[in-house]
Amino acid sequence: MLRLLGLLPAGLAACNSKFPSAPTVVMGKVVDENGMPVMGIELTLGGIKKKGVSPIPTFDVRTETDRNGEYRLSHVVPSGTDFIEFVPATGTKYIPYIERDGQYEILGSFVIRSSDYGTNKTVNLQVRKL
Repeated sequence: MLRLLGLLPAGLAACNSKFPSAPTVVMGKVVDENGMPVMGIELTLGGIKKKGVSPIPTFDVRTETDRNGEYRLSHVVPSGTDFIEFVPATGTKYIPYIERDGQYEILGSFVIRSSDYGTNKTVNLQVRKL
């Protein structure tokens, strides 16, 4: 009704609450099997739009852990993103483990639910040498 009266801008009428304007932030620490911080582990945060058998990337940000093993990835999720995938790029040197309830389990990738878009998420990892 407000849109019909010209009191609500067209852009606001089309807003989708699934895609907040606040960035989605994934941060944490990467340690080795002895609990020591690991520097230089590459991490990727990427958005995917499902489209038939060929998904379409909507964004892709990368970073590396610092000398304290800490990292931070941040991006505002574009409209149309169906899911966000967080992936540690350890190559052939390490196997990544994710911390869940104080325990570490093998991680391939980590999917961030749409209900977590626009929030801060802490994801701590442990890497073990092959």
